[in-house]
Amino acid sequence: MLSRVADSLYWMSRYLERAENTVRLLDNNMGMMLDKSSTSAERRWHRVLTTIGNPEGVAWKGDVFEFVDSLCFDEEKAASVVSCIVQARENARQVREEISSEQWQRLNRLFHEVTRQTDSDRSELRLSEFLPAVVDGIHLFQGVTDTTLSHGEGWQFIQIGRYIERASSTARLLEIYHHDNFKAPDDAHDGFEYLEWIGLLRTCTAFEAYCKVYTADLTYDRILEFLVLDPDFPHSIRFCIDSLVNALGSIQQDSRGHHADELMRLSGRLQASLRYGQISEILERDAIKRRGAFPDASFLVVMKPGYYLISDPAAAPLSEVHGTPGGHGFSPDFPEMRASFFVAGGGIARHRDLGVIDMRSIAPTVAQLLHVRLPSAALPPLPIRQ
Repeated sequence: MLSRVADSLYWMSRYLERAENTVRLLDNNMGMMLDKSSTSAERRWHRVLTTIGNPEGVAWKGDVFEFVDSLCFDEEKAASVVSCIVQARENARQVREEISSEQWQRLNRLFHEVTRQTDSDRSELRLSEFLPAVVDGIHLFQGVTDTTLSHGEGWQFIQIGRYIERASSTARLLEIYHHDNFKAPDDAHDGFEYLEWIGLLRTCTAFEAYCKVYTADLTYDRILEFLVLDPDFPHSIRFCIDSLVNALGSIQQDSRGHHADELMRLSGRLQASLRYGQISEILERDAIKRRGAFPDASFLVVMKPGYYLISDPAAAPLSEVHGTPGGHGFSPDFPEMRASFFVAGGGIARHRDLGVIDMRSIAPTVAQLLHVRLPSAALPPLPIRQ
């Protein structure tokens, strides 16, 4: 297969998966607006922006309808739903002879359905009908693809695009929810936080599937375990990586070449880490990372208040050290080590208590006030606006 053909099939599939992911995010968060929880609307919509990669030209300005309308219909924004579908159709057009007539008809119909929307059609009520219709159209295209296209190299490249985008989306979503909502497993959770967890599962179309495995007992580690390590659920990271490895293996076997040896090695290594990993290991490693230590550290030593570590040159080392031995700092778990953050000025809410915040949220907050993009920010800005 020519590389340009494989590239077009890959991106056709990936753009459609991206459009579906964006629609499900928007639809779920619009539904969550009915819930008057402690999680503010501003915080939720900033979470949406971070999940889709903080696209340029898209910002939360306090108007839900304007924000959702922009992410659905603005063709000048590459992250919008319409833009993704337009790009998917253009990639399909370039390889029209490689896909079935049924595929082209289904994708062309979806393209015309989303691009013919006029300003008068885009009311809030019509928007609630439009979002599920897009998901239905993409699912129909995927079904037509599986039943009318030969499952050869072209079909395998379509699978690669779909599952790379899906795994990436699920991983970003989990990372954002993890920093934004989840507390330690032994903390008490109120009803509003359970609604946030249900929202996460519904965004991944996972609520019913999760309940069949764990019943309706929503716990921190089980939600992560299901969305990361479940081998049978189509939106779990493990399922996506397994499907990716299978597609790569089929392509390499059909081409009888060794051009993808490095890619097979990397994907196989990732597959093994998910297949033989346990959620307890992931949580322990994440607990170290959350405290600001090296993410690849093997253990973390936290001294009691009043105690400290010293280096004794006369003492024998515990083991030979190779590379970077580790790092030092202060645990954020101790209230004695906490500082205060104050911000005031035009457009900033008065007397708002932000509670305990992560200091990594300060930089994106200042960047937002200065109208500066900070794409590398680990966390979204703090909800400080009026």
